[in-house]
Amino acid sequence: APLFSVAQTIDQDQTFRYAEASGDPNPIHVDENIAKMAGLPGIIVHGLCTMAFTSKVAIDRLCAGDPTRLKRLRVRFSRPVLPGQTITTKVWTDGDREGRKVFAYETFNPGGQPVIKGGIAEVAP
Repeated sequence: APLFSVAQTIDQDQTFRYAEASGDPNPIHVDENIAKMAGLPGIIVHGLCTMAFTSKVAIDRLCAGDPTRLKRLRVRFSRPVLPGQTITTKVWTDGDREGRKVFAYETFNPGGQPVIKGGIAEVAP
């Protein structure tokens, strides 16, 4: 069983705000027609934006709110996240590495399908 599970809802306008903040204007994130022409169901959330949501889970729940304690974050994107979806991150303990606590995690879409697999967070004491 997971150590804990955290649900987060992606705002409908998240991709527009993230595109501007990140400097990543790829139209699959902001233009419904282009996203569909690319074979997607519609606008998709930036992968790094999805990763940022999971890093917030790690910082809030594993690092006591201190981002300097998060020393490594690894993810494998496995399917797109859509604006408005609620994603759920499940976290397990995964031992120690070089004095850091290691946690494994996966993040799921509302249908229970993984959107991030093989996630690893390494946390300093």
